[in-house]
Amino acid sequence: LLFFILDVRIIYTKMFDNCEVTIIVSGAMHRAKKAKVEPSSALRSDKFSSLPQEIKVTILSKLNSLDAIRASILSSAWRNVWTTLPEIYLCDLYLSWGSSETTQRSNFITLVDLALLLHNGPLASFSILGFKRYHDVFDRWMYMLSRKKPRSITIKFYSGHNYKIPSNLFSLSDLEYLQIKRCIIGLPQEFEGFKRLTVLNLKYFSSTDSDINNLIS
Repeated sequence: LLFFILDVRIIYTKMFDNCEVTIIVSGAMHRAKKAKVEPSSALRSDKFSSLPQEIKVTILSKLNSLDAIRASILSSAWRNVWTTLPEIYLCDLYLSWGSSETTQRSNFITLVDLALLLHNGPLASFSILGFKRYHDVFDRWMYMLSRKKPRSITIKFYSGHNYKIPSNLFSLSDLEYLQIKRCIIGLPQEFEGFKRLTVLNLKYFSSTDSDINNLIS
């Protein structure tokens, strides 16, 4: 467990090596130093950290996934709360400052991997918006996502050629909402349909008439 915590902190340092995070970390360290000279009764009054789990989840659910993950470094009581959020929303624009294009892309890949790998619990909704190219890691993301079995999926990419949707995504029989931008759809032979699908939104896609008919039937 100790190694896991240290590893996550190293990832944060690598991903968010900027003034904002430095301020947050320094602030946390500063408060810890001040806490040593404050009365012990003040230490016991940390109501924010002692909130019920469901309240913490509600609070973090109001943030995008990047800020929710950042919040986990502020207190050990909040460390794993983000991993139980019912929704994941990721957008690379939140990392589009303070570093090179290559570093921004690398940071976003790490963020998506982290979110999909460490999320623990039911996932109702997954959304990803990318303005850079991620064709080399897209299949890996979709494989990890298919194991989470979300009911709602939004995939929007705005750069590069269309993304071929891997077959494992079509195995999500309980999918209710699907929105994809810039995709290539080729249904696997074993596709049995999305029996619970109520919303299908496709933009800038390529497919065959037969596959589209099977997709919406």
